[in-house]
Amino acid sequence: AALKSFQAMFAIHDKLAANDPRNTQWQPALAASYMRIGDVQVAQGDRAAALKSFQAMFAIHDKLAANDPRNTQWQPALAASYMRIGDVQVAQGDRAAALKSFQAMFAIHDKLAASDPRNTQWQPALAESYMKIGDVQVAQGDHAAALKSFQAMFAIVDKVAASDPHNTQWQHNRAGSYMKIGDMQAALGDHAAALKSFQSDFAIVDKLAGSDPRNTEWQGDLAETYGKIGDMQAAQGDHAAALKSFQAALAIRDKLAASDPHNTEWQGDLAESYGKIGRLGEIAGSMEARQALLQKGLDILLHQRALNQLPEAHVGWINNFQAVMQTLK
Repeated sequence: AALKSFQAMFAIHDKLAANDPRNTQWQPALAASYMRIGDVQVAQGDRAAALKSFQAMFAIHDKLAANDPRNTQWQPALAASYMRIGDVQVAQGDRAAALKSFQAMFAIHDKLAASDPRNTQWQPALAESYMKIGDVQVAQGDHAAALKSFQAMFAIVDKVAASDPHNTQWQHNRAGSYMKIGDMQAALGDHAAALKSFQSDFAIVDKLAGSDPRNTEWQGDLAETYGKIGDMQAAQGDHAAALKSFQAALAIRDKLAASDPHNTEWQGDLAESYGKIGRLGEIAGSMEARQALLQKGLDILLHQRALNQLPEAHVGWINNFQAVMQTLK
């Protein structure tokens, strides 16, 4: 129904824009119609059609921006077109093309942000560009390049967040930047640096979660941070500290999963926590106790698979859980 409505709106805007191609109101309206259609196509899983819609939107924004390069309305619109195209290219697995799209988006945001460093819209937009580029670099396996991108993102986010300590969204973004940096440091084998990054992330998320215990997103973020801290503690051989971190994560995830048994993400997170404790070794308890934890996690995964709700990224977890349990017999 939404697609038909947006297509009907598009037909009107297309006719108006065709009658007067120089009208700078009707052209953006036509571009917006393409965007709405593309967003619905993305939601429907029709990525090829969505890409065509976003490319049509881009063609309009590109022309508008070229005709008036100093217009700060058209430049962000053009950057947004690049972002939507890049997102679809990522979903299609075309990482090289996506990287080019995000780099083109970055070039626009970088120029805008440099022109007005105090603009609280353009600075976060530049940070988002760094994040998009970094995420593709991670997917390409270039962790060193991704680390640089995420560090550049953090420099902006940190400054913006410091300008307004009470803005919870910016504080949340700052925490997310620490996590991305920590993930890359861990991937590069720098466990000590990664632990510091995750602890910095924790300090922010713990404060946010404490300020609003009913915010399930922040509770989930807190649990994830506990888990990452535990991973680094385990990697450094501090299994006692790792156990405490994993147990703290489990306590939060158990509560979230119990509050909504149909939330597949929370159920998967709970299974992950059971697995982390069960794999930790003797410090986590007897072989029987560890097997019981692993069995709880496995039961969740098998239940999700039976309902066809097991995320693709978790398919391999079932064999992994079963293999670890075999070693405990």
